[in-house]
Amino acid sequence: MNQLDLFEWADNRPTAKVIDIMPALISKIAREPYPVPPKNGDVVPLKRSAS
Repeated sequence: MNQLDLFEWADNRPTAKVIDIMPALISKIAREPYPVPPKNGDVVPLKRSAS
């Protein structure tokens, strides 16, 4: 039985790739305004095209 290299094992595990995207995801969420600003509810005029 040979001893595992801790860093080599950490790079090869599948969850390491998921953890690597977290900083990018957190910075994307931080750039978005919270709470979402409400819309003004502008009235759109509707025209009848068929009679």
